[in-house]
Amino acid sequence: MLARTGFVLIATVVVLLGGMTTSVSAADDVGLFDPDTAEWRLRDSGGDVLSFIYGNPGDVAIIGDWNCDGIATPGMYRQSTGLAYLRNSNTTGNADITFFFGDPGDLPIVGDFNDDGCDTVSIYRPSTQAFHIINKLGVNNGGLGAADVSYLFGDPGDKPFVGDFDGDGIETVGLHRESTGLVYFRQTHTQGIADASFIFGDPGDKIVAGDWNDDTVDSPSLYRPSANTVFFRFTNTQGNADQVVYFGNGNQALVAGEFGNLADSFTNDVDCAMTLLNLTNTERVNRGLAPLVWDAPVAAVAAGHSRAMVLEGFFDHVSPTTGLDPIDRLNAAGIVYTAAAENIAVNSSGCEALHTQWMNSSGHRANILNPVYTKAGYGVVSVAGFMGTQVFTG
Repeated sequence: MLARTGFVLIATVVVLLGGMTTSVSAADDVGLFDPDTAEWRLRDSGGDVLSFIYGNPGDVAIIGDWNCDGIATPGMYRQSTGLAYLRNSNTTGNADITFFFGDPGDLPIVGDFNDDGCDTVSIYRPSTQAFHIINKLGVNNGGLGAADVSYLFGDPGDKPFVGDFDGDGIETVGLHRESTGLVYFRQTHTQGIADASFIFGDPGDKIVAGDWNDDTVDSPSLYRPSANTVFFRFTNTQGNADQVVYFGNGNQALVAGEFGNLADSFTNDVDCAMTLLNLTNTERVNRGLAPLVWDAPVAAVAAGHSRAMVLEGFFDHVSPTTGLDPIDRLNAAGIVYTAAAENIAVNSSGCEALHTQWMNSSGHRANILNPVYTKAGYGVVSVAGFMGTQVFTG
């Protein structure tokens, strides 16, 4: 029986967390933004959670479908200058879109305000209780110019939010009075009194709206920082929460949108895997060793372990869920071998950094340069970072 040796790990930054689920829904999802660290944590309807860094502390977090592909991605708004900087993927990186809109002190609001399938950034001006709606995004740090429509609505001190409150495809504005839990909104982009109002939640709760049950109508959700809890209401009426989810960690900003099935993003990055194989073989050939041959079944085992570590929020050779170690996983896959080893690593720097980490560690390097091994498979999940598993067999 093969001894369980040769398993080596490196940990730097764990970037993805969650619970393994398989459910899929078109309903909206919630996420949280930490204003102190610029960390985003998006939670899909299946309970999977994606974590990444984007933005600068102190800027206001926003989220929307900027490129009209049906998936909401992050953005930031700098109140001091009116700078909006948006990203088209739920990953760490630089802004894809930057422009200016609004005056200092304005609050950003995001929505599809004309039913064209694309979200835009508009503003609420607390000093005048005025909404300024615009149906396009800017480019290249330019200014957007005048709003398409402006109107007055609401009372001083109330916080703006956006939703499609009647299911007609056009998102309109609402306001939330955090001191009392009063929620009120308009169903058209015109000046007037509220079309509906009701009480929901406790003082201090933070509001967003979304389509939580896939009925095309948006309704409120509240984040209670003191309890790290999100409360969902499925109708725009007074009453208790229809669903409660324990999510969050203190003073964070609540966001909402359709994030897709986050688990679908956690597939093997084959390009990175092949890059790692080539880097490994360069090291071996330079030392007079035979190159390793790519083994697809072994790669599938490696990819499965990387995905499990991401979705289940652990970093180890032994799965806390199944109790399986690398040898168990190879045996379960029916792979024939006489010797085997596994390296794992995680970072937020890049694909090639995984190889550098392994080569800078004596234990990992010994596995890479072991002449006993003739085949290898790599599994890399590269959403918001790089979680890599490298499995050798001989």
